[in-house]
Amino acid sequence: IGTTDLGVTVDPWVDARYTSDADGKVVFSDMRVIGTTDLAGRAFVVHAADGSRIGCGILERVTEEDASLPTDLTAINDQETKGSMNAIVIDDGTICYFGSAADLEANLKSSALTTATATGDC
Repeated sequence: IGTTDLGVTVDPWVDARYTSDADGKVVFSDMRVIGTTDLAGRAFVVHAADGSRIGCGILERVTEEDASLPTDLTAINDQETKGSMNAIVIDDGTICYFGSAADLEANLKSSALTTATATGDC
């Protein structure tokens, strides 16, 4: 999930979950200690209940001085997921993230949200 290369021994995303509503929409937010503040260029990935990737976006700084890393979510693996999210670096590898997604399966209980090394379609 992109944390092993950061020297993190416990997966910080293991309990980062969401549940979509009856219309397939979700709003999420949380804080995580992920072992790095270097998130630019990493993918933020939304997973389905079976663990498959259904949406992602590449985190990019708006300006070099900005702690905010926004992205739009893009559908992957024949899904129609869309949305946006933002990660803000707090300090010492802690991030605050928040966002929303739509066109998910109704009442979907996710497997996780993650930041991963970006490859191909995220």
